[in-house]
Amino acid sequence: MKRLLFLLLLIPVLSFGQEVTTYSGKALTYGGDVATYAYCDEYQAVYDAYTVKPSDAVAAVWNTFVANCVATGEWAVLDALWNYAGVSDNTNGEALLDWKQPAGGPSLMDAGKGTFDSGTESWVVFGNNTIANDAGALKITYVDNVSGAYCIFSAASDLTTNLTVGKSYRVRVKAKVNGGSSVNLLIWHGATTTIGTVTATDFTWYEGVFVATNATTNNLQMNLMGAGEIIWIDEWTIQEWTNATAYNAPTFTALEGFTGNGTTQYIDCNWNPSVNGVNYVQNSASFGYYARTIVDGSQGVADLTKYVVITLNTGNSKINDATWSDPVTGTMDAGLQILNRSAAATKDIFINKTKYSGSVTSTGVPDNDLYTLGYNNNGTPLLITVQLSMAFAGGGLTPTQVTNLTNYYNAAMTALGKNVF
Repeated sequence: MKRLLFLLLLIPVLSFGQEVTTYSGKALTYGGDVATYAYCDEYQAVYDAYTVKPSDAVAAVWNTFVANCVATGEWAVLDALWNYAGVSDNTNGEALLDWKQPAGGPSLMDAGKGTFDSGTESWVVFGNNTIANDAGALKITYVDNVSGAYCIFSAASDLTTNLTVGKSYRVRVKAKVNGGSSVNLLIWHGATTTIGTVTATDFTWYEGVFVATNATTNNLQMNLMGAGEIIWIDEWTIQEWTNATAYNAPTFTALEGFTGNGTTQYIDCNWNPSVNGVNYVQNSASFGYYARTIVDGSQGVADLTKYVVITLNTGNSKINDATWSDPVTGTMDAGLQILNRSAAATKDIFINKTKYSGSVTSTGVPDNDLYTLGYNNNGTPLLITVQLSMAFAGGGLTPTQVTNLTNYYNAAMTALGKNVF
């Protein structure tokens, strides 16, 4: 009878299959019977991707934010959202996740590839080095070439598809070496990205992110192999990646976000509007961020002919064009600034829901990675000292969607005691 009464008391909350955050968003049980479950699917994916989980109270706040955005349609319009303030711990890069795809894209490996269940797959040696399948791992033995062996990232090798030039990808691989050896694992993509120096004699995970420069020639290989050295690799995989990368350790503050030093620190979102944009297109696009401080400087990306950029303290901006437009009257306030293009000749900037309209015709979508804590000026970071809690990019938003997104995010920051308006 007590169990029945307990569940009956919950009916107003649980009816019609609603997902709720009551009791810190956790599943309610009585005697082991589950009465409801935790988070909406979209936030659950984010929560599952965290190594260090937020507290129940913090998770409940952000689940409410996401669930509201899903319910009123803003979530579907966004291509990417980096909520730097979403966690209290960034030990494993938790604050840098793209909440729209927190675990990255699906593996691009062909079925059964990368695990070396048999054979050496599509790996090729450099020089006279040798490769062999050794107990379900690839064994690479140095003979005369420091680069060991390589595997090309392409459909003709072990991938389901060729790469898309300009997109970011993550490679993850287990590796070990024989005693006393030290071998670099690297990605060659016109330049080299070293993903680890392997010295362990037991399998250890290594990973790295790179931007594809060619659809069929970028590859995984070794470097600095020498006489007597052997490296084994296993369980390697590659996937599209839009979780961000912080450079030179910008300061992270729990539940507030990142602050740059204005000289060396910035965040590469690993998101290129030209190649990653789905909803973000030439005549329907948005870019925004929640700034806890206001400084003189810009954030965004340019390829020198097309831009998406906002100057924080003035509102001077460009979105899919090359012409500065400054419709904002007065000073800019801290909070949520949203640059929005809703048509070929219509762009607006919203400062905490207040709309300022402009009219500049679009010319195209910029083809470089989006930066925050600064501005990607065709590959050169121009940096600022702002503290950022969140950034996003996606399709053009309606005024109602701008209002909703602003209200939902600021409500979350208010619940955490971190709001600035």
